Amino acid sequence: MSETKAKSFKTLVVPAMMTGTTTLEEEMTNMKAILEKFTRDSIEKEACNKFQEENITKLTRNLEKWPVQSSSKDSESEDLEKESIHTEASNNEK
Repeated sequence: MSETKAKSFKTLVVPAMMTGTTTLEEEMTNMKAILEKFTRDSIEKEACNKFQEENITKLTRNLEKWPVQSSSKDSESEDLEKESIHTEASNNEK
């Protein structure tokens, strides 16, 4: 008969002091505060984006109107120039 030696492991409990730890309630409170801050920031950014989009839309509309006004002014200027040239020519003939 052979003898089997089994090694026994001993558990050693050492008291330790933990610093800087939080309770579950404190952690939940911190997470809730962070979530509320993110929500406020998101709402503010959405409002800012909406304001910027409205300004871009207004500027785009004005820009789309601008070439039409500019070309009509150009054609009016050309008409006035033609009239003045025609008038000068008729005055020279007289």
